[in-house]
Amino acid sequence: MADKRGFTLIEVMVAITILAGASLFIFQAFFTSLAVLDQANDRLMLLGPINNTVSKTKLALVNREIALPYINEGDHLIDGKKYHYVIKAEKIKGKDTVCRITVACVWNEGLKRLTSERDLIWPCAARKS
Repeated sequence: MADKRGFTLIEVMVAITILAGASLFIFQAFFTSLAVLDQANDRLMLLGPINNTVSKTKLALVNREIALPYINEGDHLIDGKKYHYVIKAEKIKGKDTVCRITVACVWNEGLKRLTSERDLIWPCAARKS
């Protein structure tokens, strides 16, 4: 009988198929994590200008510089992407010194239109409209 050494062609092909499948899974996970990281970076870049605008609104409420209900909307251009924001401030029914500030931001990411919204409760002494 001949001395058998090494692997058969079928064993090599099965091993290569398993290795290719595992490599494909790893590359897919890597590129998915890059996309998630890019989205998180976009949202972090947006936080600065939006928080600045919200802070100005809060200060104006405390200093009685704006009338309620109040709506402010505009656009921020960050890294070539356009972000549209809307800030609304209104008194909460039954509470004369407390306002609800709603911040909404809309932007396009590829073919998706994404929205982020949050409510803040803030003391206010705004003048009446």
